[in-house]
Amino acid sequence: MAETKLNLLGFLSGLLKEGIVKGIIALRSLKNSSEKVAYSLIVSKDNLSELVPDFPAMPANGGKVVSRFTLNSSPLVPVAVVLRPCEIRALIELVKLNQAHLENILIIGMECGGVYPYQSLITKQDIDNLLSEYRESLKKGENPAGIRPVCAGCTDFRPGLADVIVSQIGRDQPVLFFPTEKGKEVAQTLGLTLAEEMIYTPVSDALLKK
Repeated sequence: MAETKLNLLGFLSGLLKEGIVKGIIALRSLKNSSEKVAYSLIVSKDNLSELVPDFPAMPANGGKVVSRFTLNSSPLVPVAVVLRPCEIRALIELVKLNQAHLENILIIGMECGGVYPYQSLITKQDIDNLLSEYRESLKKGENPAGIRPVCAGCTDFRPGLADVIVSQIGRDQPVLFFPTEKGKEVAQTLGLTLAEEMIYTPVSDALLKK
């Protein structure tokens, strides 16, 4: 599988700046709200810094968000969506029910360490320390403390049917892989240098067995 060390936010920035996509659906920071994040569609480079695509929360199921966006038809221009594995699975089921359309959609799937209960996350003040602890747990291949019980027991934390896979468990920094032809075309258009290695680390394999 082709991969690159480019970070996720830099990759999303490249997609929009180079015109490969005309919009991005991902989690966005809500600085002037009591809420922490929300799924948003951004179309301007000026809003890229507001994206927090790997924020460990699920204020709504992203698959349903994309379903509402594509309910009647696919977008006329390419749009990237950043989703967790369970959200991708929900989206695929909605496609089968003709409640979503994936033409012109670039799916970016996160290898997931779980998410925190959203309502409890809203009340936490020291988010930076929480996120630091979360990422350290992913490096070690451990379930982050305080994530939802259903996430702690999940064995499907690896994204399937994604054009771009963000591998992060057992890694100091996330690595992007491009398993589909659509993904490879995007990487080539961005001029990325690709290498060959396993998508998921031995640390990730150990967590799956656990």
